[in-house]
Amino acid sequence: MINPANIQIDELPSVALEDKKHLPEVSCTYFAIDTQGVIQYIGQTKNLNRRWMSHHKRTHLSGGGIKIAYLDCPTELLEEIERALIDWFKPPLNTQNTWWQQSKPLRVFLDITPFWPNGLSTVDAAKELGMNPRSITTIRKGTERGSWDTLVKLSRWLSWRGEKEVSINDLLRIEGEDYQPGGSDE
Repeated sequence: MINPANIQIDELPSVALEDKKHLPEVSCTYFAIDTQGVIQYIGQTKNLNRRWMSHHKRTHLSGGGIKIAYLDCPTELLEEIERALIDWFKPPLNTQNTWWQQSKPLRVFLDITPFWPNGLSTVDAAKELGMNPRSITTIRKGTERGSWDTLVKLSRWLSWRGEKEVSINDLLRIEGEDYQPGGSDE
């Protein structure tokens, strides 16, 4: 992993923002740096040239003299490296208090209790779904977070089993929104 303390930003390859068409098509973490050498923004992309042709921070960086420096990174490490660099450098355009940063983390749970077919045992449901009965029990208690595959499978199965369409959104509950995990288990 990259140690942010060892990165010499001024030694990285860079292109002036006004010459953005000359940015290479590389997978990288990039730095928007002002004329004083202060990192204003850090991001990551699979294609630097394409990213800066229509970047959402372009208007915040239009004062002139901005350069885009970049650090080649393997695609699979982009998010991890970007997060580490933002934590280390704390660029102002990455750390502004935005609504999603002010919110406390949400915990989303899977809740099938309102849609559970009357009289159906957990074991029979597990057989129909091709799942482990313990997974079904956890889901029915409302403490399972669930994978996307599980959500889709349950939504389709409950729609097939019930009398109405059950969407994925119907199955999700956000902790603190009048929801208490722990539905009954038959």
